[in-house]
Amino acid sequence: MRTWTLLFVAGLLGGCEQVAGVRDVSLAPDSGPVGDATGDGGGRCASSRGPAMVEVENGTGGSYCIDVTEVSEAQFASFIVASPARATLGLPTRCDSVTIAAPDSWTVHATAGYARAYVNWCHAYAFCAWAGKRLCGELGTGAAHTGPEKDEWTHACSQGGTTLFPYGNAFVGGSCTTGEAVDGGRTEADKIMAAPKCHGDKPPFDAIYDMSGNLIEWVNDCTGTPEECAVRGGYFGDLDLDAACNARYLRDFKEPVIGVGFRCCK
Repeated sequence: MRTWTLLFVAGLLGGCEQVAGVRDVSLAPDSGPVGDATGDGGGRCASSRGPAMVEVENGTGGSYCIDVTEVSEAQFASFIVASPARATLGLPTRCDSVTIAAPDSWTVHATAGYARAYVNWCHAYAFCAWAGKRLCGELGTGAAHTGPEKDEWTHACSQGGTTLFPYGNAFVGGSCTTGEAVDGGRTEADKIMAAPKCHGDKPPFDAIYDMSGNLIEWVNDCTGTPEECAVRGGYFGDLDLDAACNARYLRDFKEPVIGVGFRCCK
């Protein structure tokens, strides 16, 4: 059993420190919405690698695109098989000592459709670059930033800053893949879109799934010495405010963990 310490910074909700137990598991063949299977059907958010995307207004007259789901096992496996040249990925210097390849401990699920867990921040950054996208960053610029405010990921999760969870302001167990599933015996993330209520209630947010629970997700938000990077939104073991849109946790960017995945923006 591996133990990870997560620093919870939740804006107006205050802060706390949480320790959760997780175990190592692994990789797989599957699908998930690819390209324009869902999303905006083309245009600036067209996506030929990784999940489909939708366009989200940023509140200042601009917009950005975000994946409608977490990256799936099959989508990430395609990246590993493609083995893009490292020089083409624009990796930041913090990733210089990180190998962008599938660790030996990765295995595959026997059935299709699972979100890709057990990736570190550099894996996520590299995949998004290969897909012609980027990790979600600062609202309005898309750039790397530090802190939970003015964040593309949180803006999309919270329906433009209007709700605390993807579906509303009050936690509703069972709406997303969250801690009550652990009480029922869950030890890893579920399939993509397995929680049909885990999305917003108005366009385009009603097309964006699993931003609370299932896998907590890497974003382009790194800070500190030694440097850590942020993950957002809670994982399958979290409950209530720990799985809210403004939940922000810092962790070792080099370490992959079973509860951590990602999606991309552009």
